[in-house]
Amino acid sequence: MVAEDEDKVDWDGETVTDGPWIDRELFSLGDFAVTGKTVVYSSTTAVIIIAVIAAICTGVSWHKRKQIRHMSVKLGSSIGRLSQVIRKSTKGKGSEQSGPDLERSASEVADTKNMKNFIKDLRKD
Repeated sequence: MVAEDEDKVDWDGETVTDGPWIDRELFSLGDFAVTGKTVVYSSTTAVIIIAVIAAICTGVSWHKRKQIRHMSVKLGSSIGRLSQVIRKSTKGKGSEQSGPDLERSASEVADTKNMKNFIKDLRKD
């Protein structure tokens, strides 16, 4: 047992100071002493920042849920049509759509002129 007036020494032979654990130096980085208080504050700050970022992302996705759902339905139908084209081309039934069919299906899937042209190029190749 260690008497109260004696200094406590750890396994490395360093003197251990009495006091609350939060004020004890854990390690040092150059001239900066990292204490328990520093670790608690920095980890709490990191958790709060992560929670705020997650809340912002959740809020944005909630506000855009209708647009996200609409675009995912469009993407699903576009992939379905492209898979049918690929299936037909592997069976030798011809894979090219042309004329009004291609214009109609591209306009159903795409919102902008660039998207329509991209879909036409995909289906022609």
